[in-house]
Amino acid sequence: MKKIVRGAALGVFAGLFISIVYSYMTASGEYFPMSPKSTSGKFLYENVTETTILLIAIISWALFGVGFTLAKKVYERDDWSVVKMTFTHLAIVILFFLPLSVLSGWYPLTTGAIVSFLIIFLVVYFIIWLIIFAINRRRIKKINHKLNN
Repeated sequence: MKKIVRGAALGVFAGLFISIVYSYMTASGEYFPMSPKSTSGKFLYENVTETTILLIAIISWALFGVGFTLAKKVYERDDWSVVKMTFTHLAIVILFFLPLSVLSGWYPLTTGAIVSFLIIFLVVYFIIWLIIFAINRRRIKKINHKLNN
């Protein structure tokens, strides 16, 4: 439970940071917790209050954090290969992240935006995976070196 709360808090922090950067870059001094140009943003800004929009954004950001926290559980399996864990984790994260990205107003609900999202997501995922793989490989080599001495 503690990890889930921590994941939710981290998700809210990351979402807030991204929304502030987005607003700073595109909103001429105004703050938008989600893009008013996105599919969900257009709908919400026309139909609910700004406070409700912020609450929806905070809940979706928390869900991002919870989703990533729960998806990490895949890597705790001892009976799966690294390839199986990686592809299972990737599938879970994409299936979780894509709808929340649309709900959060990060991407419009269009084919082009979804394809763009998938390409960007896969590139970033692969880069992060390579970095983590290299770090873990180095750690294993150090442990093996200590065991051999």
